[in-house]
Amino acid sequence: MYNYRVMRLSCGGIFRLFFLAGVFFGGLGGIALGLFEPTISLLGGMFLGLVFGSFSAGLGLVYTTVFNIFAPLMGGILIQVEPATNQTALAINQTEKPHSSGSTRQIKKLPANLLVSRLKHQAATKV
Repeated sequence: MYNYRVMRLSCGGIFRLFFLAGVFFGGLGGIALGLFEPTISLLGGMFLGLVFGSFSAGLGLVYTTVFNIFAPLMGGILIQVEPATNQTALAINQTEKPHSSGSTRQIKKLPANLLVSRLKHQAATKV
């Protein structure tokens, strides 16, 4: 039923994600606090956002490290990835709309077998 297992996570990616989210949300709260509290001021509020972002990134790094230690011992997280069926791909392609730059030109769709043959040709020429 499941065809993939997540055994490790990238520490750098999680660190950046938690840092940016912490700086964003902590910065919003810090700036709001700085605007309403005159003793903190706006720069103090921004500093609180940076501190909250660093703290959040540190917690994300701890979470990732613990996951990377224990996930292989527990067998990882099982996930199921199913390929898109041809009907799903056709439905997605039919709902695409041309760019709304004022042009009424239609986008020309290439046949799928042309794309496959082109990819095979590119793979053959790389070798």
